[in-house]
Amino acid sequence: MAQLIPLVYFVSYLVQFAFAQYGNGSTLSFPTPSGYISSKFNASAQPTAPIVRTDFSDNALAALWDMVGPVATGPVTSTASPTLEPSAYTQPLADQFHPLVSSHYPELANVKLPASFKWGLASSAYQIEGAAKDEGKGPSIWDLLSHRVTNFVSDNTTGDVVGSHYWLYKQDYARLKDLGIPGTATVCLLTIPHEPRAFSPSISWPRIFPFGRGPVNEAGVQHYDDVISELHKNGISPSVTLFHWDTPLALFTEYGAWTDRQIVDDFFNYAKFIISRYDEYVEEWFTINEPQYCNWQFSYYPAGEYYPAFHGVTGGDRARFLCGHYSLLAHAKVAKWYHEEFKGHGRITFKNSGNYYEANSTKPGDEMARQRNFDFAIGWFGGPWTDGDYPQSLKDTLGDLLPEFTEEEKAMIKGSCDFYAIDGYSSFIAFEVEGGLEACVSNRSHPGFPDCAGSASTAPNGFPVGPAADPAMNWLYAAPAGLRKFLKHLTTELFPSIPDIVVTEFGFAEPFESQLSNMNQILWDLRRADYFQSYLDNILASIVYDKVNVTGAWGWAIFDNFEWGSGTSVRFGLQYVNYTDLTRTPKASMFQLLNWFKIVRLSSPPLAVPVRATRRALLHNSVQDPPTATTPALDCSPAHIITAGDIVNHPPPPSLPHAADHQPPQTHTRATANSPAQLPFVLADEIPPNSPAPVTSARPAIPNPPASPSPEFSAPSNTQEPALSSSDQPTADPATSSLTATTGKRRHSLSDSEGRSDRSESHDTNGRSSRHLSKRRRRSDGTMRLDSDASKRSQSPPQSYKNGSSRSPGPRASLGKVANGDSHKPESNGSYTNGTAAANGRPVPTTFFGHDREEVTRILIQSLTDLGYHGAAGALCKESGYQLEGPTVASFRNAVLKGDWAEAEELLFGTSFYDHGGGIHLDGHGSYGKSWGKSARSGPNVRHSGGLTLAEGANRDEMLFLMKQQKYLELLERRDLGKALMVLRQELTPLHQDTGRLHILSGLMMCQSAEDLMLQAGWDGAQGESRNHLLSELSKSISPSVMIPEHRLAVLLNEVKQSWISNCLYHNTAASPSLYVDHNCDREDFPLRPVMELRNHKNEVWYLKYSNDGTKLASTSKDATVVIYETTSYKLLHILEEELDSGVTHVAWSPDDSKIITCCAQSECSARIWDVKTGRCLVRISDFTYPCTTAAWALDGKSVVIGSQDTKYGLAVWDTEGNIVHNWKEENLRVNDLAISPDGQRLVVLLENRIFVYDFVSYEKICEWTIDGVKLTSVSITQDSRQMLISMNENKIELMDIDTGELVQRYTGQQQTQYIIRSSFGGANDNFVVSGSEDSRIYIWRTNGLLVEALDAHPNGCVNAVAWHPTDPRVFASAGDDMKVRIWKSSPPQGSSNGFSS
Repeated sequence: MAQLIPLVYFVSYLVQFAFAQYGNGSTLSFPTPSGYISSKFNASAQPTAPIVRTDFSDNALAALWDMVGPVATGPVTSTASPTLEPSAYTQPLADQFHPLVSSHYPELANVKLPASFKWGLASSAYQIEGAAKDEGKGPSIWDLLSHRVTNFVSDNTTGDVVGSHYWLYKQDYARLKDLGIPGTATVCLLTIPHEPRAFSPSISWPRIFPFGRGPVNEAGVQHYDDVISELHKNGISPSVTLFHWDTPLALFTEYGAWTDRQIVDDFFNYAKFIISRYDEYVEEWFTINEPQYCNWQFSYYPAGEYYPAFHGVTGGDRARFLCGHYSLLAHAKVAKWYHEEFKGHGRITFKNSGNYYEANSTKPGDEMARQRNFDFAIGWFGGPWTDGDYPQSLKDTLGDLLPEFTEEEKAMIKGSCDFYAIDGYSSFIAFEVEGGLEACVSNRSHPGFPDCAGSASTAPNGFPVGPAADPAMNWLYAAPAGLRKFLKHLTTELFPSIPDIVVTEFGFAEPFESQLSNMNQILWDLRRADYFQSYLDNILASIVYDKVNVTGAWGWAIFDNFEWGSGTSVRFGLQYVNYTDLTRTPKASMFQLLNWFKIVRLSSPPLAVPVRATRRALLHNSVQDPPTATTPALDCSPAHIITAGDIVNHPPPPSLPHAADHQPPQTHTRATANSPAQLPFVLADEIPPNSPAPVTSARPAIPNPPASPSPEFSAPSNTQEPALSSSDQPTADPATSSLTATTGKRRHSLSDSEGRSDRSESHDTNGRSSRHLSKRRRRSDGTMRLDSDASKRSQSPPQSYKNGSSRSPGPRASLGKVANGDSHKPESNGSYTNGTAAANGRPVPTTFFGHDREEVTRILIQSLTDLGYHGAAGALCKESGYQLEGPTVASFRNAVLKGDWAEAEELLFGTSFYDHGGGIHLDGHGSYGKSWGKSARSGPNVRHSGGLTLAEGANRDEMLFLMKQQKYLELLERRDLGKALMVLRQELTPLHQDTGRLHILSGLMMCQSAEDLMLQAGWDGAQGESRNHLLSELSKSISPSVMIPEHRLAVLLNEVKQSWISNCLYHNTAASPSLYVDHNCDREDFPLRPVMELRNHKNEVWYLKYSNDGTKLASTSKDATVVIYETTSYKLLHILEEELDSGVTHVAWSPDDSKIITCCAQSECSARIWDVKTGRCLVRISDFTYPCTTAAWALDGKSVVIGSQDTKYGLAVWDTEGNIVHNWKEENLRVNDLAISPDGQRLVVLLENRIFVYDFVSYEKICEWTIDGVKLTSVSITQDSRQMLISMNENKIELMDIDTGELVQRYTGQQQTQYIIRSSFGGANDNFVVSGSEDSRIYIWRTNGLLVEALDAHPNGCVNAVAWHPTDPRVFASAGDDMKVRIWKSSPPQGSSNGFSS
């Protein structure tokens, strides 16, 4: 209904407008038709149950990204190799001008840290990686929030690009090493006891599992393999966070993510994969970062607006505490597995977000507020350190809002953390809420509920507790003494059982730093430097004076990043990031931190410890360095800028395993390729002198940057990079390195052309651990196919978005969204208007019931034209001021339809080129050899055009190929073979498209006439519809805002109907639903009632099948008979039992229904062909030693395929005279079942646990799969010949792709353990799957996996087979062990049409 409401107004407006052409302007009145009822509908109704995802294809991933909208691309799009770092970094000259911050505890000057103290920097994937859509990554919830929810991020920036750590990680780690962060590679059982310095990254869940579950993304795994290897290569020990808030968006759309218990299993599945793969090289695992985010972040997510609100949870306290509940369970399940089953060698915990609180006074109310603040943050997730349960204060306050743990769950949570991790940023003063505690806890609408405890950053005397951070972080004040108190309070008062504690994050946002443009101001981040000095001093004091076992500290952050709701408007980094060219520059705070650890030396000298042998074999090439003799360490003292550090002998980096058991082994190498120019990497004062324009290029002016195959998307920037003038730059020598060398890591994005293909030529088996591809051969298709898979894109290319806001009429300046200033302004030829939107001279709103008015109007204009109402369409253009398409689009359309290919190419791609740069002209003019993209850039004949904006994922070369292919065919049609040959050689071949297509095209040169050409190519000539078809295909690759996809309204209406049908459990008609009323099929119209029993068998009925025309039904039985009925009244026609002396297992009807073939069990071991009209046996094929099990007719009715358990004729083709035509002679070919595809092209054969697919034309095997641990029993094939339905034990029915073996859908509920139970398709359009069962029931599912009914059918035995009537979807028949055949029909009609005509 949500889609219908605007449609109703839409149609109303259309009718009103059409009549207005002929009216006199008077007010119209409309009668109310009789016989109709009206109702009110809830357009915002939300689903109440999870939606089971079964589609993990590229198209499904593209659909998820469509929810996000266009994604920006940064200046770096491939992995940059590590480059030579400077011998000295520009840094504060403390002895000459200004010193670093002094110690807050000078008396601790000679105190050393414990030898095992681990320190380093931290960050998270979404905040620094960028590459949002690259290499198969799925969208996270933050991709949706930042793109679609206006102002959810205060500056409306995104994580699309940010620091592009995904591409620059090698340079980032090399810089950390040279700065002095690395000190060891802890890959051994014994920790190397010297300065264990490290980096704490997070892994992106949707980069590994794009859908949150299902198949593993191999490119993502390969990336993190390289990340872990590169860290160890640089001597940096990784401590990894598994989840840092980037929940896969797919899980929100499937069941609401952290509000549903299923998230526990999905997170466990993800964590298990990561830990199993990398545990040998990671000493500390953090399962979840700050589960307290359920408070301030998850509870504000827009459930019900941008994705479904499952179970009615739309946010608030209910979402908050469900999120926390399942976060704890997810962590505990992983920890239990890690220690008890996996027996990992490291430690595991989760990171807490908490701050210290002091009471405002000694009043009991303030003391209680202090404790409640701890309870609702730290105590909420304190179960691992207590009894595994929630604090009593939470239970008493929240009541039914707080889920309960079972005793088993409490036991699992208790003790699930090996150490305590706290992100301790600040401190607060606690005070009693206004009105008192009781008034708050008893009133759920109280603004303070449920915490019911106040807090502030102002001390009791009215002065702030410390220096304030950036105003955007209004909660953050530097309070170093508070951290020391907090560490003690945590370990002695709140959770005395804590063995040791790590400060896993602490950092500071320098006030107004993002607004500064002068690098001299930016680099001296004095308040942040003081923050790090003072916090580290208090950590040391906590160890020395308070005897708290603090074992580590991680500074936040490695460099400036995307700070969630604040975007890039605040900066936490110890390195400055220029968001335009992505250079990093260490700030004073970086040297403050390094200097602190230089002075406060760790107590033990460095040692070299041998590394234990890795427990996994090397499965891919890993770049390794030889052991180094020394590792330089940074000395920030005035006397020594750089000194030689401790001698460190560390081993080469570990070699990581390939893609675990989730994927079949493949070879992956990342070759290094040097780019042709040296690119400057600015570290300190080499700053671009000019400020970027408000709209800047998405690819900054870097000499010869690596080309990206994906299109760029951007929008006008609203967070402009500050101008950096040359006069503002520091005077120290610039320290530069190079971005020149990039690894050969292929950038794979859904924006690539193949991302939208319906069926890929690459048949990967990602994610299916139970199946292994044992053999795969592609058939050489001799048919003419001018269309390629890459061209089969969606009818509806993704739209551009602006954070979800509506667009005003008029030309759009861009298609994408700003990301850190990396934006560009593509020329758009769409959205062409004659003025502002107006109706009868009056301005009208820019939206139409929440939809963009311009989009609706232009679709209306197109629809009126499609309907033939050209006058109405013209009048609407005139009144609205909108045109269907701009002049450039119209010219392009005209050029294609006229066959002016040079003009069409110019208008489409819009570059600088010679006149007639499109190559050979049909009229004989034009220069040869000037293929597109190689034209001159200047000269008297050069023309310039902006070109049409292409859709996301458009393949420019494929579009060119289609146009030049049309030109080539038209030249052949004219019999101008010389020019056609030039086009083939000079224009088509250089585009490097599929060589198979080129071979087919070259073969057309041999056609003797135009008619022969059209026949061979399947093409109707220049005067036919071929140019229109070409235009239709090209339009799919042009931005829909420029060129509306064809018949857009019809497509949208069809999507509405398909949505109705997919959500209608009992939809069982081929008729199209009416748009006038909501569609809902009545259960009574579904065949659920047994209306007839046929009792002509004397033993178990094993199989039955309707004839192809539905006029007859044949059943087979253990009693050695075959019974044929007519289906009007189910009158008996024949009982076939001539010479049969064993049970009949199978029957198949010939295509014309004149014959049947039956298969007999032991001891008959034969197949018979019968005449249906006479009931006479025509042929007996008895060449078998073992039973015949199955048979199928060829489409021509002249031959049959028989499968048996025979060793000689296990699988063979026989003619209707009983002569063998073809015999497959593979070893152990014992067939359980087989089926021929409806198109006659494929033969699918089931053995015990193997599936073979043959080309039924050439008899060549195309592919085979082995499914371990099951017995395969039956196979059916869909009408489109693309998928196969496989029944197997135990209790499994699976729908699989016939070409790839990929699992499409699983059906569960039925029982099959011992006997052969057959499943099949049925109902209108084969929209249902039906199966018998060993529990005496019939199970019916929608093909999407939803169980419709489980019907009690044949008591005291199995239901062996079910056959759906092929022409009447309201009838099916079943066969059971009770010796009966039952006919099932719907209840008598009650006159209800349910929105469709019968």
